[in-house]
Amino acid sequence: TGIFICCSQNLWLGGYKDAEGKVVTGFDKLKSYLGPNFELIKDKPMSFFIRETAHKNQWSVAHTTIWKRRKSS
Repeated sequence: TGIFICCSQNLWLGGYKDAEGKVVTGFDKLKSYLGPNFELIKDKPMSFFIRETAHKNQWSVAHTTIWKRRKSS
């Protein structure tokens, strides 16, 4: 078993602990990046289903967010 890393960890949006040991999520970073120019309207889990073959299916839940651009002042 190995770990595949496609980019340097300092480029990740989340999924790590900061220098103080606090868990940083992708959603936390997304809010900090988008927050100045966008308003978070809604965030909720959204389920989806993928039929791969007649006998193989996937059921999963994604964290969905809806953003609205803030008006320029």
